[in-house]
Amino acid sequence: MKPRFLPEIRPTQWNYVVDITGRWSGGRYRFVQRYRSGMQHNKGEEFDAPFARLDRMGPVRFDLHWYRHTGQVVEAP
Repeated sequence: MKPRFLPEIRPTQWNYVVDITGRWSGGRYRFVQRYRSGMQHNKGEEFDAPFARLDRMGPVRFDLHWYRHTGQVVEAP
């Protein structure tokens, strides 16, 4: 995923993406973006923000969910 969606890191004066990862938590796989702050008051601080998740529903079946900007999780139709 990284070469395609994050070919280079472009620092800005705001928050910018420095990494894309994924991790299992129980039966869920979460896709996570790692951000670094470029603002003067917290320059260099990093935080994780999940943007999608797959819920395992069976041996070969998953449900897709994504995170809205409001923090609400929405299931794909």
